[in-house]
Amino acid sequence: MTANQTIDSAKLEIELIGKNIYQQTELRANLQARQQLEQEASQKRTKFDSDQYEALKKINAEYAKQAQMNAIAQTNADIKFGMNTSILSPEDVAIATQLKNIYPDVATALDSVQASGLRASRAMRDISSVVSGQLTTGLADIFDGTKSVKDGFASMSKVVIRAIEEMIIKLLIVGPLMRGLQSAAGGLFGGGGGGGIGNPTQIGSLYHSGGIVGEPTAMRSVDSSLFNFAPRLHGGLMPDEFPAILQKGEGVISRGDMAKGGSRPMVMNDNRVINIGQGASLETVEQLKKVLAEDRSQFANNVVKVVKIAQSGGHFR
Repeated sequence: MTANQTIDSAKLEIELIGKNIYQQTELRANLQARQQLEQEASQKRTKFDSDQYEALKKINAEYAKQAQMNAIAQTNADIKFGMNTSILSPEDVAIATQLKNIYPDVATALDSVQASGLRASRAMRDISSVVSGQLTTGLADIFDGTKSVKDGFASMSKVVIRAIEEMIIKLLIVGPLMRGLQSAAGGLFGGGGGGGIGNPTQIGSLYHSGGIVGEPTAMRSVDSSLFNFAPRLHGGLMPDEFPAILQKGEGVISRGDMAKGGSRPMVMNDNRVINIGQGASLETVEQLKKVLAEDRSQFANNVVKVVKIAQSGGHFR
């Protein structure tokens, strides 16, 4: 790395302060690409390849988008996990955390065979720790005469029995009770997915001024209860789906129609008013409705055709 590149890197670190993941990722990638091209040009004694740099900037922008979406998804997952374990016992929280990569759903993780094995293992470890500590203390008391042999062993037995009782209470009463409270709280606050509290907030993208889903845009945190009664056509969001905030009167164009009709959503309004005089027959009204429907359909097709021609750089006929 040259001295100038070192300075540029130091300047970038200052520039990154206050930037979001998207901006940081894009700026870092662009600097790395530019420095690499500058180094290649210097070694080959050629001109800096501006075209390649612009192409790399487009790739970096896409990469930065993915990094931003990954960060949002990870934050939402962390919030959900925290809420879904908020009322659980410390033991179950530790188990859910350990099994998170195998069972993302907390309820499924805690009901798994692995969770049962972990509970039993930790309970035996706790008892072993108590027994070991009490045996050491009790025997020391007997050896130094603080307690008689009878009193020493009686004290050790009492503590061991207490430890076993506590283990049974944790496994059979406290644990199930806390999991039941967690499940009840999930139902109360609208959480889904197997008995946990859902996200307290949901990140929604704002498209009031237009835009393409998945591209950077303004975002807003909203109460997740707003999504409680939204139609659910499958389990959760797919990797290429996004929660969105829409305004009354706005329209949504499908990805297929976008491919046919242009790179940006369009809103077409047909505000014609037709006055029908008194005495017109129902047959006449129905015929007029049919003609208007056909006219509106043809109008939409013509708009799509015009947009396609414009995008291809062609001429209107």
